[in-house]
Amino acid sequence: MSADSQEKQSQQRSGMRPEDGKDPWQRWLPHARRRLQARAERLRADTKHSVPSSKLNRSPSGSLGEKETAEDIQANRESQKQRAQLVLALQNAAAWEEQDGMPTISRSRLRGVIGSVVAHIVIVVILALVTLKAPGPTAGMSFASAFETPAEEVVELQQPMEANEPTEMEESQSLGSELSDLSEQFSELSTTPLLTDALGDMQAASESVPSSSAMSAVASAVASVSDATFFGAAAGGNNFCYVIDGSGSMRGGPWAAARTELLKSLASLKPEQRFYIIIFKRDLELITEPGLREPASNSLYATEENLEHARRWLMGVKIGNSGGPPKKAIELAIDKEPDAIYLLTDGVTSVKDVAKTILAKNTVSDLIMGDQIRVPIHTIAYYSLNGQQLLRQIASENRGQFIYVPDPSK
Repeated sequence: MSADSQEKQSQQRSGMRPEDGKDPWQRWLPHARRRLQARAERLRADTKHSVPSSKLNRSPSGSLGEKETAEDIQANRESQKQRAQLVLALQNAAAWEEQDGMPTISRSRLRGVIGSVVAHIVIVVILALVTLKAPGPTAGMSFASAFETPAEEVVELQQPMEANEPTEMEESQSLGSELSDLSEQFSELSTTPLLTDALGDMQAASESVPSSSAMSAVASAVASVSDATFFGAAAGGNNFCYVIDGSGSMRGGPWAAARTELLKSLASLKPEQRFYIIIFKRDLELITEPGLREPASNSLYATEENLEHARRWLMGVKIGNSGGPPKKAIELAIDKEPDAIYLLTDGVTSVKDVAKTILAKNTVSDLIMGDQIRVPIHTIAYYSLNGQQLLRQIASENRGQFIYVPDPSK
């Protein structure tokens, strides 16, 4: 019986069919192994029959003849070759049997690798959708510039108002003179269109007596440059403190003119802005709370009611017989935390270290910027230059402006 017949019978006995669900590799491996075993049996049988034939062809002397020797050699070679092929086939069959599940395992690993790659790709896409955001608007930076007049600059007002009730013409001339000085003071800042128009209006108003409409235009232009002015000293902010000399030398015309100019400065403030007034003489006199006699604890808003209260309070202030240094008044004004301080005096003090004390009170130390001035202090030498050295020093050291108002009677 041939090997194929034996294989078919084996398949029939085992009941193995091609459609039994097994892998083709697993299904045909036993068949190949059986064919190799059958071939090996045939090779053994051929070898067994060839050996006696070679022994019978030996010569009586014990040596092989020439013809028999060549045939035996050829037969032995063929036998060895077949044995080698048989050994190799059996080794391959054993190897195939040991690796019986490898194709299936390789495909499983391949499916695992493909699934892992797909899972990683999905995770990366999800993370990208979660973390990536649309770019927001580009961050911008704005710069706010503030104009500040050098501390050493001196503005001299040549036409102060009279002590008594001034006429309309004198008020116009005084305002025109002040606006002319202001136009010179801000000439270096006239680079923007707004300042150029404002200074042009001020120059035109100073050349002739301004009409009511021209005065309104000039007042609007000045207000656009600064929030408060006092005898030509301009300051910006929302809170202003006025420190006025109330010594005996201010009695009469000087005090009346200073009071009128102070009321004009207060009237130029907006209702949301604030003010505080300190009169320094031998003792300090502070503006009172509206409806009370006690000093106001905080600055007052520039409402109509508070402005009327300030007018009545100023009209009731009595000038002292003697004066005193402005040191305590300035220290109290700094404690009110205003945006600017106006100091007006017509005399000189013999108290030493006034400027040094004020500077120490008005300086705050910063870790990054160093020593910084808390409040600008503008000084006004009123009707006299006797104390100009001290006033210049205070203005220079405290980022302020020095103003000189001459006596109109001299």
